[in-house]
Amino acid sequence: MVGQPGKQGATTPFPRSPNTRVLPPTAELGLWAADELRAAKRPTQAPPDVDELLLSQPSPGAPELTSCRERVRRATRDSGLEESRRNLPRTPRECLTARLLLHCLHRERYEFDSSLSQTPRTAVVTRLVERLNHEAITVALWQEKLCEGFQSLPGIESLHAVIVAWLERQFPRPVAR
Repeated sequence: MVGQPGKQGATTPFPRSPNTRVLPPTAELGLWAADELRAAKRPTQAPPDVDELLLSQPSPGAPELTSCRERVRRATRDSGLEESRRNLPRTPRECLTARLLLHCLHRERYEFDSSLSQTPRTAVVTRLVERLNHEAITVALWQEKLCEGFQSLPGIESLHAVIVAWLERQFPRPVAR
């Protein structure tokens, strides 16, 4: 008789029941002592709310575009809309930043293509063109991913238009339409 007072002989462990409870993941840890650890999950924290233009290194998945980042930063500051852009909620701010960087990349590409017409096609130039094509596709896909499911508002579109106008002032020649 295991467990009776006075009978402290060798005890044999009882076999465990084959029945187990499958619990859905919960935010609380260990509702019951027998709950499996994997059934309880800690809530994941939202990623930190950082401004992509203010980072010294681009965030993971974001394109490098060092010159465009500086141009967009300068255009935002010169237009007087730096604080307005920074105060936008995270998703609209990220989408606006991606759109501005994409516009800048296209503008730099226009300048490059204009000068390319007077440059002989060497292997180095061909590799540079291929790298720029790859970079343009990467930036377009990054912008599409950030802006997916986001519908812009008139206030954000007016911010975009004003910053783009200031961005255009940084380039030497206007785009021929």
